[in-house]
Amino acid sequence: MNKIIVISMLLVLSGCATTRDEQFIEPLKVMPSIEIMKACDEFVKPKDGQFSSFIQALVDNKKIYELCNSQNEAKKKFIEQLQN
Repeated sequence: MNKIIVISMLLVLSGCATTRDEQFIEPLKVMPSIEIMKACDEFVKPKDGQFSSFIQALVDNKKIYELCNSQNEAKKKFIEQLQN
């Protein structure tokens, strides 16, 4: 009688040690916002050889650079938050 109890206990305990696929937790997938993941615009070229066109292109390119720089900073902060 004791042997039957011991064998049944071993069978029950061995079932608890098995691993199941249900216990696997999938890592959280976090996607950054679309605004910070878009590519930077290309720089503007002067329309003609005049000095005023060069100055206008320079001003426009400064705006493009500042926007691209802020996007890259946002990407950097997003990645740093994921690592912490």
